[in-house]
Amino acid sequence: MATVIALRLGGEGAIAVAMGLLTLVILIFAEVLPKTLAAMHPERLAYPAAFLYTSLLKILYPLSCGPSTG
Repeated sequence: MATVIALRLGGEGAIAVAMGLLTLVILIFAEVLPKTLAAMHPERLAYPAAFLYTSLLKILYPLSCGPSTG
């Protein structure tokens, strides 16, 4: 989507700029921000995360700890 928008707005050269901006946005909002928030508020985030992880462990248990093939 970003490629199409960049291509329409600025031509071929704008595609590289759009990809660079997308990389920066993803890096900030998907990597740095969650880690920073978790470091600032560990207790506040631990309980909801534990609830989610416990639910996932129960749902995915048959896939991860099923009968061994050995």
